[in-house]
Amino acid sequence: NLLVAAAAGSGKTAVLVERVVRMVTRDEAPVDLDRILIVTFTRAAASEMRERIQRAIEEKLAEAGEEGEGCKGHREREDRMGRLKRQAALLPHSFIMTIDSFCAYVTRNYCHSLDMDPDFRIGDAGELALLKADVMQALLEEKYQEADEDFLRFVECYGGARGDQELEEYIGRMFEFSHSDPWPEEWLKRCVRELTLSPEEPIDSLPWVQCVLRDVKRLAGEVRELLSKGLLLSQEPDGPYMYEEMFQSDLEIVEALLEGEGFAEIFRILDQMKFVRRSSKKDAAVSEEKKTLAAGLRDQGKKALQDIKKQYFVQPPEEIRESLTLLKKPVETLVGLVREYGRRFAGAKAEKNILDFNDLEHCALDILLVKEEGRTVRTEAAKELSAYFQEIMIDEYQDSSLLQEYILNSISREEEGRPNQFMVGDVKQSIYSFRKARPELFIRKYCGYRQAELSGREQPGKDLKIDLHANFRSRPQVLESANQLFYQIMGADLGAVVYD
Repeated sequence: NLLVAAAAGSGKTAVLVERVVRMVTRDEAPVDLDRILIVTFTRAAASEMRERIQRAIEEKLAEAGEEGEGCKGHREREDRMGRLKRQAALLPHSFIMTIDSFCAYVTRNYCHSLDMDPDFRIGDAGELALLKADVMQALLEEKYQEADEDFLRFVECYGGARGDQELEEYIGRMFEFSHSDPWPEEWLKRCVRELTLSPEEPIDSLPWVQCVLRDVKRLAGEVRELLSKGLLLSQEPDGPYMYEEMFQSDLEIVEALLEGEGFAEIFRILDQMKFVRRSSKKDAAVSEEKKTLAAGLRDQGKKALQDIKKQYFVQPPEEIRESLTLLKKPVETLVGLVREYGRRFAGAKAEKNILDFNDLEHCALDILLVKEEGRTVRTEAAKELSAYFQEIMIDEYQDSSLLQEYILNSISREEEGRPNQFMVGDVKQSIYSFRKARPELFIRKYCGYRQAELSGREQPGKDLKIDLHANFRSRPQVLESANQLFYQIMGADLGAVVYD
């Protein structure tokens, strides 16, 4: 595998196109263009990629036509031109497409394995929205008529005062989130499991509590930086010395948070937290600028600590345990409604023989992978596609989802010990988390892959990475401003990117 971390304006598309052209035109073991899968993020990007490859092949043809007319050279030129013409002819049949288009290809060609009609169509956004609304309304009306006690309790907990809009949003959003996971049913089960706590288990054993504690430590570290700056200011010759005791007191609270272990201890520290009143003493020898700056740093730190308490530590552990007990049944009801909604929505789409883009991804996954005894196993369809595609190229890899990762991994040759994925992207440009993108997939590979030696002498079989740092698009003033700002505010803890 090869990961190219390409900064904005560094020519990543040009690099990808050049790699394709070299693979299909090289003299030794050339690859046919239709044996490379190139996955792009948008149709426009796929179209641009196709045009660039076409132009590059045409330029190579023109160059070959201008070569000398010697006897041996003539035969070589004819062979080369023949290969280039073949690649130009294969271009309309090449697999340069979005992930949705690839999933549609897999679904249509292997739909017999799912026992489905290959003559499906993709529903348009308006049609699907109306279908969703009809299914949701019918489901809720039926549940109201049944008047099940658990359902009515769920409505009481989560319903709005002016209708069922909030209930519909909860069910719809949970359905969308579950289907962004490769296995929705397992995701829904985890949702209930993460609210389940036996009497002998501490609440610290819950995954979301661990997430909260990690966030508190990160925030406390940032507050410590703010307050430490304030303390240093107060100790300067013309600094606000009257604030020194205040900053030291605040820092004791922060250090206690950083050293504290477990939800109960952090709760106790924040519950007993008291702030020393800021001194109103005046001294002409003290710099007003430094005094104002120090006061601002203190206010920021104090507010951050209050916000941590307000956001996460409103209830003591005992009350949280009671809340979880009360919450479990309504959440189970919600999960049941999501399952029922999913079944009915799927049925309504099946009647019209339509699919949405999410269905395409799940159909492709079901065709390519099966679960056996808790592990994923590749199907014959996946092995067939893996044998066909000699390389899988993924553009904008930072915006891949976990579901897409499973699909593309299943048709790679990694299982045979011949990894063949070429991934291009820039995690700094990842903005699609709200659409279930998982930039951590990129980060994990970037941290695990070895830096490539650009001499080309690397041993085969190693997972490598290449950095493209230089920006050829923007003026130096733009780059210097952006780098100066983001170098200071982005790090491994904030944004998960070390901005160097």
